[in-house]
Amino acid sequence: MKTLIVPCCGNLTYEGIPAYLQSSPSGEMLLAKALGGMDLGVFRKIVVVIPAIHEEKWQATSKISAAIDHDNVAIMTLDHDTDGPANTVLEAIEQQDIHGSIVIKDADNSIKYSECGESNFVVGIDVYDYDGEIRNLKNKSFIVINEQNQLLDVVEKRICSSNVCLGAYGFANAQDFVDACNALKDPIYGLKTLYVSEIITYLMGYQSMPFDYVVAEDYCNWGNDYDLQDLMLGR
Repeated sequence: MKTLIVPCCGNLTYEGIPAYLQSSPSGEMLLAKALGGMDLGVFRKIVVVIPAIHEEKWQATSKISAAIDHDNVAIMTLDHDTDGPANTVLEAIEQQDIHGSIVIKDADNSIKYSECGESNFVVGIDVYDYDGEIRNLKNKSFIVINEQNQLLDVVEKRICSSNVCLGAYGFANAQDFVDACNALKDPIYGLKTLYVSEIITYLMGYQSMPFDYVVAEDYCNWGNDYDLQDLMLGR
């Protein structure tokens, strides 16, 4: 079975409280909503990564444990900033001694997609097939695919296709992620902030690992102030 890793170390807040700890108008905690479109039963363990200050100020651990419907949830606190989302995941893998297949899921949206097994994949959506509005497109990652729905590239913060990455990534083997992350720390790559998309690009380009493109069946985003406010006000 797989391990689900959910980093919650971003700066998005609502009324001074981290967004993932807030509850929607229906009463559902936003972190639980972020995982609501997924079949949590396929995961042997869920690891939620939070800054230590969130535990100190808002007792995040007890709230997360109560909100997530799973019998094996580990809440890992970080007392320092990392050099980007990929390094946050790396610390989770190493500290929690994670082996085998992993899925990484952003905490600021909910998506529904077909179960992919223990494979390499990225979940996205075509902006032309999505009925809603996707704000701040320039801050999204974009997916380039071939006719077989296999990834050719994932590009950070540059519009290069109509397929938007939705922040859900699968890796058949956690060790592949670790090895790529450590390799990309080499100064020759010049990466000050390391994103998960760059891990995928490295594995495809240097290790010839194929990644599948999985189309989301449903998508709700609150990863910016405007969408978060709309959600919290029931608009």
